[in-house]
Order: sequence, then C-alpha cells, then structure tokens
Amino acid sequence: MRRFAGPLVVGLTGGAIVVRQQWPYGRLGSPHYVWAPIAIIAVMIIAAMTLPVAHRQLTRPGAPAVLVSTWAAAIYGCVPETGPLPPALAMVFGLTAWELLGRTALPWQVHYAEVFLIMSMGVFGTAGRPSALVGTLFGIWPLIVVAATSFRRVTQSGSMPRRIEGLAVVGCIGSLVVARTGALAASGITQAALSIAVVIAATVTLASIHAVARAR
Repeated sequence: MRRFAGPLVVGLTGGAIVVRQQWPYGRLGSPHYVWAPIAIIAVMIIAAMTLPVAHRQLTRPGAPAVLVSTWAAAIYGCVPETGPLPPALAMVFGLTAWELLGRTALPWQVHYAEVFLIMSMGVFGTAGRPSALVGTLFGIWPLIVVAATSFRRVTQSGSMPRRIEGLAVVGCIGSLVVARTGALAASGITQAALSIAVVIAATVTLASIHAVARAR
C-alpha cells in the first residue's frame, strides 16, 4: 500500500486543483453537475496510479507518452471550446515526438503534469456540456487497459509486450471513438454512455481472445 500513497496524494492534489481552477469556467457548480467534481478528482487519482504501471508494462520508449497524447487528441475532438487547447497539445505532442525519436523515456511524473494540463484545459473547454466532460474523462481508458494487465501474473515471453501494446492501441482507438461519437452529443450523456459501453465491451472481448489464445 505504501507505493500507492505517493501517486494517491499527487492525484488527489492535482484533481482538487483542476476542480478549483475550472469551477466557474466548466460550470461545475451547476445543480445537474454535482457528479462532475468527484469524477474529475477520481480520474486524476486513477491517472496518477496507472501511469507508473504503464511505464513498467510498456517497455518501448515513448509508449506511455503516446497514451497521454491520445488522451489529449480525444479531448480536442469532443470539447466545444477548443481555444485554450492548441498550446497544450503542441507541448504534449512535442514531448511525445522527442521521446519516440530520441528513444528516451521521461518519468511518469512528467506525463502526469501533461495530464494535469490537458485535463485543466479540457474541463474549461467542455463549457458545462456533460457529454463533453464524459469524453474528456474517458480519455484515461488506455491507461486503465494497460494497468489492468499488471493484475495478472504473466511470463516474460517475447510476445507479451506486443500483446500489451496491442491492447493499448485498442484502448486508444476506443477513447477516440467515444470522443467523436457519444461525447459530441449536445443533448446529454446518454449517447456518450452508450458509446463507452460499446468500447468497453469490445476491449474486454479482445482481451479475452488474447488470453485464450495465449493459454493455448
């Protein structure tokens, strides 16, 4: 439990700051939005706890950065107010390119700082639209998918890293699908919830197929 204490504090602090900063701009105090501050803090905590795991599970330099970049792209694709996002996207994509081209892995704390930035700008960009906030929060899905692979004891076979990377790609595609379908709905979060359910079901199905294939 001690190893989770640091990320828990970092995540709780980061989430609280995002909520405090974007409270008026994201309309987080609206009566129909009582769930939003809790969800934002929860996602920031999950991000702080899954990023270190992603760094262990994805051994290819730059791979965790790609997950964060995908999250940033998903946010840009689903929020109605994109004005503040381009500088944040430029920084995130630039660091990702630097990691990939330089074969250098930055520490997970740097990636969390990127998450903090894009989440802050993303909540601002939702302009109080619940479905856009759902899409913004669901950008964490690839990190959850990768972190879930650590709960199962696996052998260090040559194919295992590729399988984890494959699931990460599926998670990234899923977050982008939600951003461009349900999260764009202006009428509420029903469409976003349906889109998320489909993506989760597809990811779990593919993960099960991978597990069965490996068992054989």
